[in-house]
Formats: sequence, structure tokens, C-alpha cells
Amino acid sequence: MKKSLLFICCIITSITIYTFISGMPTAENYRHTDEKRALKYLFSDRCKYVDWSGIENLNSSGSGYLKKKHLDKILAQKKEPTFIFNISFYDNDTYYLNDKNLKWYYGIVLENNQITGLNKNIIKRAKYKIRQKISNFDITDLDRLIDEKIMLSEYEHVTYFQINPPAWLSEFEYMNDVIQAFESIPVGSHVYFHCNRGRGRTTTFMTLYDIFRNYKTQPLQDIIDRHYCLGGEDIGNTEPKKNGTWKPTALTARYDLVARFYKYMNDPIGYPNHSWIEWLSHQNIKTDATLLDYKKAGTER
Repeated sequence: MKKSLLFICCIITSITIYTFISGMPTAENYRHTDEKRALKYLFSDRCKYVDWSGIENLNSSGSGYLKKKHLDKILAQKKEPTFIFNISFYDNDTYYLNDKNLKWYYGIVLENNQITGLNKNIIKRAKYKIRQKISNFDITDLDRLIDEKIMLSEYEHVTYFQINPPAWLSEFEYMNDVIQAFESIPVGSHVYFHCNRGRGRTTTFMTLYDIFRNYKTQPLQDIIDRHYCLGGEDIGNTEPKKNGTWKPTALTARYDLVARFYKYMNDPIGYPNHSWIEWLSHQNIKTDATLLDYKKAGTER
């Protein structure tokens, strides 16, 4: 009995160490609309009665930064062209080394050709140190880095979108580009959303895409609920989390964006008769920082 328990403990420890050092192919905070429910919300009363109607046709997924192995796995399962809708909110491009995002090696981002944002967590720093050693990664060897868009260009069936508004919760012009991107995606194609952590912005835009496809038949609250139950953020909750980075003004602005988009899609003078910006002007909603000062409000990555 003791030997069996010891063997099981060794197996679990080995798997943990492997995951800790190498990372699994699945990207951070990954979820797919076909999964219906995230494990952590499986027994939630709120999720027991969610209406999933129409979500099976979305064929969309979301996560934090991409992992090439994960993308290869998705493409191997899909025969249709796959659309990668990349939601990047950094002034700089996203870089990769040896098919892994720079964040995988150091938990950091590249700014003005400099490595920055070192993680202060001792355990995480140790993990990154081991990964750097195994991968022979030199922090000064920036010539080996490859931009995400260039990395994805090698895929025949991937179309890359990058939406990079500097103030996505207060300046709304970029939504015209988002809508055009949604319109260009053939029904049935796989749509992959990702930001840095795969939570706030990824959930927001997965929700917007769900609205775009299902606004005629699904109430807004049902759409919000099911993305929460998939493992995303609760867009309808404007109360800040304990130790969270989103402030109440930013959470309210995020919900307002989603609610306004739902109204725009259902309004007879909204989509497709008028552009998003034209419709906002009809609603007397300005497009330049009317909701909050983005830099002061704070948003979770």
C-alpha cells in the first residue's frame, strides 16, 4: 500500500515538475465554446441554467498569449480556414523565441527593444530561470526573437487580425475595425481570441463576437453568463476583485461597451444600416474618452 502511494506521489510530482518547467501545449486560461462549461464553474447554480443556444455555431476559443504547439493542435483538428483574431493592447508587437512567447521565458514584455517587467514572485522567477537555462536563452540575444504576425504568416489557413486601440474603454473608433473583422469571418471558421492573460479583454471580445452572431435570439445577460461559465470574466459584475487591477470605472466602462454593442446590433437604426460611430453620434455618445481616463482607471491584462 505504501509503495503504491509512493509511486502515485512520484508520478504526480514528475508531472508537476514537467508542467512547471516546460509548460503544456494548452495556452493560459484557454477555453473553447464547444466545452460548454469550465470545471471550476461546473457546480455553480448560475451555470446550471445557462442557455447555450447558438454558441455551438461560434466555433471560437480564447486564451492568454499564443503557444505554437497549441495552435498546431487546433489546426490539426480543423479543415476550415482558421482566423486568429489577435487582440493586442501593447504599443510594441508580441515576440516569440523557439515557438514560445517571450513571456514564457521571463514573464515579461519587450518595450522599446528592452526586456522589462521582471516578475517579483520568487517561485515564478525560479521557474523562468530554469526555462531560460534549458532553452539556452540569453536575455541580451534579441536578434533571435520573432514577431507574432511573422510567426503566424507561415500558416496557410490563418488570417491574422490585430486590434490595438490605446484606450479601448473610452475611444470607440476601433470598433468599426472589429465589426469589419467579424463580418469577414465565414460562418464555421475557427476564431481564436487572445490578449496577454486571456481574461479581461479576451472575454470581452469573445462576448462581442457571440453578440454579433446571436443578437437576434439571445438576451444579453444569457450571453454574458455563458462566457463566465466557460471560464472567462463576469462582464456584468462591476465590483472590483480583491487585489484585482480593474477599478470600478473600468469595469463599468467594459460593461457599457458590451451593452451598447448589443443595443447597436438590435437597434433598427444600428447595424447594418449605420456604422458604429454613426450610431453612437445618434445616441449622443462621444467617442473620445467620455467614460473614463483610461490610464488612471486601470485594467487587468
